[in-house]
Amino acid sequence: MPFPSLIRKVQSTAGIVKKIDNWWMALLDHAGLFHGPYRCKLKNRLDFQLRAGTDDSRVLFEIHVQECYGAAVIEPGATVVDIGANIGCFSIWAAQKASRVIACEPHPDNLEILRRNAAINRTTNLEIIPCAISGVSGKSELFFPENDTFFGRYSLQNRRGTPSVEVTCLTLEDLLLQTHVTSIDLMKIDCEGSEYEILYATAGRTLSQIQQIILECHTIPDRPHWCQTDLARFLEGQGFEVVHNASLLYAKRAPSPSWQAWPARAGPSNERM
Repeated sequence: MPFPSLIRKVQSTAGIVKKIDNWWMALLDHAGLFHGPYRCKLKNRLDFQLRAGTDDSRVLFEIHVQECYGAAVIEPGATVVDIGANIGCFSIWAAQKASRVIACEPHPDNLEILRRNAAINRTTNLEIIPCAISGVSGKSELFFPENDTFFGRYSLQNRRGTPSVEVTCLTLEDLLLQTHVTSIDLMKIDCEGSEYEILYATAGRTLSQIQQIILECHTIPDRPHWCQTDLARFLEGQGFEVVHNASLLYAKRAPSPSWQAWPARAGPSNERM
């Protein structure tokens, strides 16, 4: 194993041991030594059901070990919207701080685990919306990734083959109308390429209601304006200041003392735990 890869493995293992109570289970999952559901208990007292042998552990690793969303500020009383909630690793963490969290997840299997994790953590201020967020409201196809263990990589963008499931889509504006939200303190987006159409299709008056956006940007080769640079320029035109970190983009309406406090390894990785 090349030396830099070895260093990353050692750092990953150290992070897992530091952040996870039953770290041996996470390491067994990381090594591919078992399959099926198990509980991953964090030292911050959160507790998540994961599906061993899938990318559930990668999602949890990025959010709770690497702290990839650590630049975002959640004040007491905040309203948070999570687009692409997956199994709730971010939503349920945010709900420990915010007054209200709206979690949007379209895939039935992920929704089942999301609801279970909300119950495990006794999260009462989390509203689960079983929809995808898109540029247009209605029905659409949610396409599967080539690897059927990548539960975090379903996409409305048909660039991965033909298997799909029909889901309900809402625009961001329709979501806010449905949930009676008039101001968003933080919106997290991780929706495998739909981030561009969501934001480009949203009216300026709606974007003005959002204080912070933190999102993962995906590359869409056949869409020249669907890229991190153009999206950052668009958000700057809407009054945000923007910071980049690898594939993550953080937009905030006003600088704060925490503006530059992005964790050193905040970018998403391809590693499972």
